[in-house]
Amino acid sequence: MQRNGCFLLLITVVCLFWVSASIAADRRIDTTKLKIMTYNAEFLFDGLDPEGQADFPWKNSPDEARTHMASIAEIIKAANADIVNLVEVEDLSVLDTLNSVFLSGYGYMPYLVKGTDTYTRENVGLLTRIDPIEGAVHRSEEKGTSGSVMKSVSKHYYTTIQVNGRDITLIGIHLLAIPGNESRKLQREAQADAIRKLAVAQTPQGGEIIIMGDCNDYDPDCFDMASDMPITTVLSQLKEMDQGTSSDNLVSVICAKQYPQNLRYTSWWDKNNNGVAEPGEYSSIDHVLISPELATYLAFVDINHSYDPAKVSDHFPVVAEFNFSQGPDTLPPASAILYIAKVLPNPDGDERQNEAIWLINKGNSDISLRGWKIQDKANTIWDLNNDGKVKAGETKEIQRNGRPMSINNTGDVLQLVDNSGKVVSVVAFGQADPEEVLEFAP
Repeated sequence: MQRNGCFLLLITVVCLFWVSASIAADRRIDTTKLKIMTYNAEFLFDGLDPEGQADFPWKNSPDEARTHMASIAEIIKAANADIVNLVEVEDLSVLDTLNSVFLSGYGYMPYLVKGTDTYTRENVGLLTRIDPIEGAVHRSEEKGTSGSVMKSVSKHYYTTIQVNGRDITLIGIHLLAIPGNESRKLQREAQADAIRKLAVAQTPQGGEIIIMGDCNDYDPDCFDMASDMPITTVLSQLKEMDQGTSSDNLVSVICAKQYPQNLRYTSWWDKNNNGVAEPGEYSSIDHVLISPELATYLAFVDINHSYDPAKVSDHFPVVAEFNFSQGPDTLPPASAILYIAKVLPNPDGDERQNEAIWLINKGNSDISLRGWKIQDKANTIWDLNNDGKVKAGETKEIQRNGRPMSINNTGDVLQLVDNSGKVVSVVAFGQADPEEVLEFAP
């Protein structure tokens, strides 16, 4: 009898411990909200060999590496995010030092699965206040395909967490560098294909998806401050889930919240190697992509530009917060979006009058053009205030008629901007022959 009583007591203690551990797995300060952050910490290393073949200022200097680590910790503290995706981390030991020494008391647990980049020895790590369901992060060796190229992603992780009754799969990534390098185009597209396949495979396990990290590429749906146009389809691939429908496509948090274009930059590249951050050296290559359902709870987005990138990190963190305390916001209906359908850059006669753009309304209601505009990369515009409306199902021709923006015959990028300032359609094209009408799929 005494033995049975001890056994029951042991079972009770184990059960209580299990319940306590389950409750402790979520250490958010406000459990009605979820704040996430992705940040390329620029060689978050310990200053001790081996440190790869790439050069960085604090290489082989433990004291300088520690100073850099302290600076990165201050940026993380300022955001106070529940989920922190960190890019360019040396290993789990470094991440653990960052967490235990510089972020003590912030409620994070560090996770990292070592990748296969032997040149830089960089990895992608996770600091989280919500422990993964399986207690670990994983990586996939599956290769993606682009043309004749097959390639896996050397630096990434994936895991699933539970947030307010929903499973969310997190995928942290660092894709192949140099956005404008043609020789790397297919390789980075293949990596994007591998991540897309991983996201699709994980959907049954995690109902929602968040892909975040350094994509080393531009978003054609939401131009950065420099209006950089990608040479790849990387962002489009990452957003695409079921290739048979667009209803489940992932959404950029920057696009979803219409973050101001003049503030859309997450990376600094010192083009002239003078150690000074100057205009023309900024772009946006770090992204947070989320499921459409999560987008309905998106309350806040920011990019922290409060520091000199020459002194802390050459990237800036993207922060997004979700509020689950109320019902989802209503997203704008698809019928409220126009598309650029056709462009005539090189017309017969006076180009200042005869250049033309056709807008198509795919919805079932008329749309007034008051407050709308078309702009190019130089932010020169066609004001559409006096162009009436586009009827439901109509394709409407709009001629230049002396407006400032010229459509370049040698190639251009055009954006359609709605009356709230949101870019709703983007087209890009190269050389246009005389009287050639270029057509684009919505």
